[in-house]
Amino acid sequence: MANLSKPIPQKNAVLINLENGTFEITPNGIQLNPFDRTDFMTYQLAFKYDPKATAPLFESYLDKVLPDKNLQFILAEYLGYVFIHPSVLKLEKTLLLYRTGANGKSVFYEIVKSLLGFQPVNATNFKNRLMNSKVLVSRTNIGNVAYLAIGSYKHFD
Repeated sequence: MANLSKPIPQKNAVLINLENGTFEITPNGIQLNPFDRTDFMTYQLAFKYDPKATAPLFESYLDKVLPDKNLQFILAEYLGYVFIHPSVLKLEKTLLLYRTGANGKSVFYEIVKSLLGFQPVNATNFKNRLMNSKVLVSRTNIGNVAYLAIGSYKHFD
């Protein structure tokens, strides 16, 4: 039997494995580190960290589907919460995107799924009560809440 060392989690750090290194987020800032096998990273996102990169296509999409810059900031802030482990900061935040069809919600879901490919991203049909248990084990849940009564929603704690 192989004797493998166990990973030692860094309580105040978030590590994201990218094509050009491990991106580290700490209370002291951000940095790109060389790959380190003792980080026990089991995934790699399909893009590189580039501090000078821009996202004109994504910004154009946001301007179209969510023109209010303050709401865009809230959306970005919420996505940032996903990277903070609950043992570091228990935020207990929820984001509901609610509008009629054909306005960018599914596109946003696909973007989040691609961005957070290393974390559980759950697409839940809240109409199916058996599927609601998946919400509790996933840090990112995206689903159709048209069928979700507010009383039911309050029970997800």
